[in-house]
Order: sequence, then C-alpha cells, then structure tokens
Amino acid sequence: MVRKDASTNGKEPRALSRRHMLKVLTAAGGGWAMSAWLTACANPSTTQSTPASAPGATKVPAPAIAKTPKFGGDIVSALSTDIATLDTAMFNGIAEGNIFAHVYNRLTTVDEKGEILPSLAESWEEDADHLKWTLRLRQGVKFHDDTDFNAEAVKFNIDRYIDPNLKSLRKGEIPAVTGVDVVDPKTVRIKLSQPFSVLPYALASYPGTMVSPAAIKKYGADIARNAVGTGPFVFKEWVKNDRVVVVRNEKYWDTAHPPYLKSITFKGIPDATVVLNGVRSKQIHVTYNVLAKDVATIKSDSSLQLIEGRPTRQVSLRFRLSVPPFDKKEIRQAIAWAIDRAAIEKAVFFDAGLPANQFVAPGQLGHDEKLDVYKRQDLEKAKALLAAGGQPDGFRFRCLIQNNAEHVQMAQAVKGQLEKIGVTMEMETLEFTTWVQRQGAGQFDTLIGQYDSGNLDPYQGLARFFTPESALNVWNYRNPEYDKLLSKAADTANTSERIIIYKQLSAILAEDVPWVMLRYPPRLVLLAKEVQGYVDIADPHVHLYNCWLE
Repeated sequence: MVRKDASTNGKEPRALSRRHMLKVLTAAGGGWAMSAWLTACANPSTTQSTPASAPGATKVPAPAIAKTPKFGGDIVSALSTDIATLDTAMFNGIAEGNIFAHVYNRLTTVDEKGEILPSLAESWEEDADHLKWTLRLRQGVKFHDDTDFNAEAVKFNIDRYIDPNLKSLRKGEIPAVTGVDVVDPKTVRIKLSQPFSVLPYALASYPGTMVSPAAIKKYGADIARNAVGTGPFVFKEWVKNDRVVVVRNEKYWDTAHPPYLKSITFKGIPDATVVLNGVRSKQIHVTYNVLAKDVATIKSDSSLQLIEGRPTRQVSLRFRLSVPPFDKKEIRQAIAWAIDRAAIEKAVFFDAGLPANQFVAPGQLGHDEKLDVYKRQDLEKAKALLAAGGQPDGFRFRCLIQNNAEHVQMAQAVKGQLEKIGVTMEMETLEFTTWVQRQGAGQFDTLIGQYDSGNLDPYQGLARFFTPESALNVWNYRNPEYDKLLSKAADTANTSERIIIYKQLSAILAEDVPWVMLRYPPRLVLLAKEVQGYVDIADPHVHLYNCWLE
C-alpha cells in the first residue's frame, strides 16, 4: 500500500444515600445497558492496512472554525496526575502522552475519524515480500535544537525503541520490527521478522515518536527530564510536582497549520472537583479529568464546553498470574462472574459509561457485541468456580488503587460485591506515580487501572499488555494461541478479516481473564468557553495545537 501526502497535514445528578447505593450495588442480575456503540464491519471486499472510520463514534461537536484564529494566549491544561518521565521510550501514563503530543511529531498521524495521515513520513509502501516497509520522509524539518530530522534520526529512534538492553516500553508495540536501513537522507526501510500490516498505525502511536538524537546523546539518562522534538511547541521547563511548560515553536515546519497559543502549562491535579472549579474560575482552560457525576451540570453550563468522543477507555481489575490463587483461571473467572457491572455503572457513575466485558472497547475495531460472558452477575457460578479453583470458602487479597475518586469508588463497589462470595479485597490506595512504579516492578497481587488506547485499531494495546516480549506484560500472561492469532492480525491487511481476529482474541482474554473488565468510561474533554478551534483527534490525548483563545 502506498499513502501519499494529501495534505500537510441527561439526567440531573442525584445524591445517593449510602443505603440506596449499597442496595443497588448488591442487587442480583443488574442487566446490561449496551447502547449503539457497536462495531460495524467494514466491506469484506475492501483491502486496506488502515481502517476508514470509527465504528459507533459519537458525533463530536464541530470546532468553532468560522472565527478567525488569534495568535497569543497562555492556556493551562489540567492533567489527572503528575508526570514521571519525559523519556518517550519509558513512559507509561496518559499525562506524559498529553505533553508529548505537543512537543513531538510522529511518523504518521490520525485525524478525528481515525484515518492514518502523513506527518514526518510523507508516504509509505509495503514491499512485495511483506518483510519491509519503505518510508519517504518530509524534508526541511528541524528538531528544536536546530538539528536535522532525516533518515538517520528515524533509524536512531526506532533502533532505540527496540533495543533489548534499554527495555523500552515501546518494544512490545512493534514486535515484528528488527531494524531500520537508511536508503538515503529522505528514505528509510523498516525491516520486519514477519509481515506487519498495521505498521502505519503503530507509527501514529508512541513507537513513531521522533526525538532529537543529538539531545539523547547530550543528556543521556537525563533525557527523562528533557524533551526535544519537532512539534508545534518547545519544551521550556518541568517543575516537579507542579508544572510542565511548553512554548510556541516559532520555526514550526507546518506553516499551513501554525500553533496559535503562546504557551501551554500542564499541571497534574488529581482532584477533578478542584479542576472543575478551576475551569469555572478561568484558572484552568482544559482537562480530560471529568467526573461522571458532573457531566449533567457541565452540559447545562453555558460557560463550558464538553466534547464527547468515541468510547475507547476501559477500567479493569488486573492480576499477577504468578501469585496464588490467581494462578488458577477458575479463581479469576469467579471474580469476573461475581461483579454486577451494570449496577456499579448506575449507582456510582450515573450511567455515564458502559459496563465492560472485553478488552476491545466499543469505539474500536473488533468489539464483539455477541460476546456474552460476564454481562450479568452470576453468584452461583462464581462460587462453583471458587470451589473448582481450590478456594471454596473464599480468600483475602490486596489490591492497589490509584488515589483517584472514581477509582476508589469503583474499588469499594467491587469489594462489596466480592464479599457475597466470601472473597475479601483489601484496598491499598497510592499516589499515581507510586502506583505506576509498583505496577512496573510487579510489586502487586492485583490492581485496578484504566487504559485509553484512543486508537481505532486495538492492536497496540493487545500487543502492549499481553505478549511475552512486552515489558508491560507484568501480569505474566502467556498463551501461545493468543500470540499466534495476534501475529496473524499483524499480517492481515484486510480490515474485515482483522476484525474477526480481534474478536477471537477478545474471547481468549475473556476465557483466561488476566484482567477483569469493569467499565468503559466516556471519553470527555472539558474546555472553557474561550478555547476555540479544538478538534478531537482519534488518539488518547487532548490536542491543543489547533486552538486559540477568543
């Protein structure tokens, strides 16, 4: 395939009494309130390596493009947590990704429909043997340190991401990539161990992020505190536990789409209520950290804008499979059947999101409406599985929870429901960076976490978390059948055929239960009324480089 550069680019919230909340949460058989987020299959006769549009996508309000953009203005963006690193090879948080989206460009990019478009790569072509991809690069692009972006820079970055000695978190996202050849200054050839038809999509995600090689050589390990890219904003400072500031790149290569804002200040503020008050008082301009209980009042406030995107987030209870009793599949399945997801969604989250029973979210290719497991609570089945797993009287376990209001509420609800089958979940609440460190080091029995792929195609997440070669597979999940199918998906250019494989992979994960899927939160972006020009791009981040202040 060759891609050429077509362009340079409802209800009022109510207070729930504790008694009423517990009554709803413990009710048997809560039902399954699925809505029309369901995946639509592509035309079977269409062969393409990148999907066309989002299934079940929410209608996103069009940005206020009729107004004339203005240069200048400083925006404050509230992240849900502080950041841990500025090294694109080693980060594992949505907060860092939101910063990187402004400082860096990737080799390819996506639009609001999930289409793959050129960015630093102007075109790409899969070789006839399906073991190489040739990329032709944009010329005249400079990194923020005034060094050239070229083929050597692409080779340097991708080789670094796949370097086994570095143990980059990106390696598992491009498992088939073995290296890069420089053809000439504007052309690279990416080599593969097996066909990898989803490579253009992978390069629109984290493995396609291009960092200045000169900066990496200059800073060494301290690249974790410095960010030097080609993007519309230049990294200025990181004051730990306070802010990260980026300023407009006056030399940005995409002159047709210049950044308008003078600066963006990113602040990690876990308390979403504090954030909402900050937006209302005009001290904060944008956030993705929105509580379900606040949605109705936000929608009724004319001073605020709420953008609703495709549902690509999911919250799950995750196990370390090497720790008894979670080494028994029956125990993991028992916990999955003991949870009434619909009751939790109603009582805790005001039906803002959807109950979840599979890894692939409703806004992604391959979400399987017909996958029927865990849609209803079944306590008898859960108790029988506990017995089959050698724990007929139940057991106790510890679960790591982020110090986040909704995660704590979710954990409390799950805890209450598991008590019905004699299982006691002890909660250990941690600040986010500590939670991330404990997860990465495998220092947990279970934890509750959220993942937002943002992407239309779920391959990156399926590879990132559940393959043996990925450093993010800290749960020690192994299934040769899964690995074989995922490799097949990577080799399948036809979208309809890949959807079938993704459904098969979802069924395997639902059977093995390395993660108990809990809910699909809504994708929400809250903006002050003064922020204009926002476009909701189909990835996990809030992109402000098209925005200006009115």
